[in-house]
Amino acid sequence: MNTLQQYNAIIIDDHVLFAESLSSVLERFKIFKSIHICKTEEEVTSFFLHKSIYDQSGTLVILDYYMPGKNGLSMIKEIRMMDKKIKTLFLSSVANPMIINEMLQIRPDAIVNKTEGIEQLLEALKHIDRKEQYLSDFIRQVLENHSSVQNPLSNREIELLNLFAAGLSIEKIAETLYLSPLTVMTHKRNMMKKTKSKTVLELVAFARKNGLIE
Repeated sequence: MNTLQQYNAIIIDDHVLFAESLSSVLERFKIFKSIHICKTEEEVTSFFLHKSIYDQSGTLVILDYYMPGKNGLSMIKEIRMMDKKIKTLFLSSVANPMIINEMLQIRPDAIVNKTEGIEQLLEALKHIDRKEQYLSDFIRQVLENHSSVQNPLSNREIELLNLFAAGLSIEKIAETLYLSPLTVMTHKRNMMKKTKSKTVLELVAFARKNGLIE
């Protein structure tokens, strides 16, 4: 993997033990120039701002889909605003075809499920090194079995759902996402209509049952 040896890898995952274990495994294979761990959005922003000044090497972002307060899709879009040349590898427990199809829309370099072995991760890295997209065996199987499933909610709505699930009020969600309370209420009504939910509890239950949020 000659190309990736010139890359920095950044692992974005709020499960610290998992992130540290993954970092140790990757360091053993000596694949990357350096490996960094970020647990929060603030740490990610700090990493890329520092990198833009002091380090022009490429970066492979390894991240989970499920993140506190927002999902990996939103985070990738924000990171690409700071560095358009990043490579992306989703390493997630996602097993929902609707979510996987959403992930594919932002054209990641690879998607691997966390239940799979290190062989699948290394295979993904080999494909990324060759500039080829890679979907692991598990991910491809999910897509083949559910080729026509569609996600009824938008990426923004799922981001809002994460905050509702965390118990935040409409006012606090509006403040967090820089929206008006009226906009948040409109999103909530639309989500409840799409999912045929009568309460926020039913809406959150629907999202968890279908793997839209963790």
